[in-house]
Amino acid sequence: MEIFGFVQSKNDYCLLTKEVIGGHIELLVYVDEILVTAPTEACIQEVKKYLHDLFTIKYLGTAKYFLEIELPRSSRGMLVTQTKYIPDIIKDTGLVDAQATNTPLPTGVKLTSDCVVFDPQSIVG
Repeated sequence: MEIFGFVQSKNDYCLLTKEVIGGHIELLVYVDEILVTAPTEACIQEVKKYLHDLFTIKYLGTAKYFLEIELPRSSRGMLVTQTKYIPDIIKDTGLVDAQATNTPLPTGVKLTSDCVVFDPQSIVG
């Protein structure tokens, strides 16, 4: 699929890329949110204009979060991290007071019927 020169990724249909002088532009689309990355501000403005001509958009400025992913910036670039999200997962799963352990568990560990079983599906979006 090609729209406005963007090619849809075969591995992730939400990712569209376009080669431009000096690099490439990426559009990451999720439901009604679009994250745009590009080598220059002019490239971003061009994409914004194209999208605005297709439908109403609301520009929210430089991204700080996208889909629970934090995007802090420095003079060296951007970091992609989920440090804000991890404590939420730990709290939601009741593991705040959990102690570290080696994995896999040592051989010979006997589980009893009073062991708490955690359902991993409960934290999947």
